Amino acid sequence: MRLVPIGKVDPFGALTRPQIAAEQWPRGLAVPATFLCRDSAATIIGVPFSSDGGWVAQWREGDGYMCDVCSGAGLGRRRMMLAGAGMVAAGLSIGVAKAQPSRAAETPDAALALLVEGNARYVANQPRQRDFSAGRASRALGQAPFAAILACADSRAAPEIIFDQGPGDLFVVRVAGNFVTEEGLGSLEFGAAVLGTKVIMVLGHTKCGAVDATVKALQTHNDLPGHIADLVRAMKPGIEPALQQAGGDVEQRAVVANVRFNVQRLQQAKPILADMVAKHQLRVVGGVHDLATGKVSLV
Repeated sequence: MRLVPIGKVDPFGALTRPQIAAEQWPRGLAVPATFLCRDSAATIIGVPFSSDGGWVAQWREGDGYMCDVCSGAGLGRRRMMLAGAGMVAAGLSIGVAKAQPSRAAETPDAALALLVEGNARYVANQPRQRDFSAGRASRALGQAPFAAILACADSRAAPEIIFDQGPGDLFVVRVAGNFVTEEGLGSLEFGAAVLGTKVIMVLGHTKCGAVDATVKALQTHNDLPGHIADLVRAMKPGIEPALQQAGGDVEQRAVVANVRFNVQRLQQAKPILADMVAKHQLRVVGGVHDLATGKVSLV
């Protein structure tokens, strides 16, 4: 019976028995964790616990125990049920491994590279296969996102999908028009200073309704209903200069100008972000997502 964590590099090779030394248990692995049996292709839920100073992993599949194909290689069904009952009775006090998530990148350049690589997978329609249930227990213990995204609220532009990242990888702030608000700035400061994000990307996109509405309002001076007018007022400083430039495709120029304006705002935002940028602890970049192709271009 050879078990490996689904979606993670196997640091200790194929397992021939469901026993793992304490020092070999991979950091960041969810508990209970989902594993894949290489021999039978069965999905198995593992619950590690401490026993006699070592570590034993019990495996459960569905309502039964062990992998039916490989059950002869591991602990008997009855022994595992009894051991599991003992764990519950002891309140899991016998040392369940609880590893908090680890950050996927620890430098701004590495974090940006992960975003670029993930977007390339999305464009190629080759996303990573994930078992989202496997990491729920560890994610409940904390979060360690490697990047923050200031994105538009547009339903077609979800950052986790665009960059092929899973839960806990990205710290996302979204507002129609992807511009900096006081609340959004506070959130991004929290992401960088407290959670440790290494890069912030201001992410605009083609065919942006908020940018389109702002361009038309500035050109025609029309009145917009309700609080939609507040969006135009907030986006005007970043977009208005683009309207003074010559050439076609005003809307696309406005999208890029809006992204660059808000990148600059975040780079200069004191006291937290500007200081972290100056110390090279954080990088702020801009990108534009092409809805038609999926590609994010840095601007």
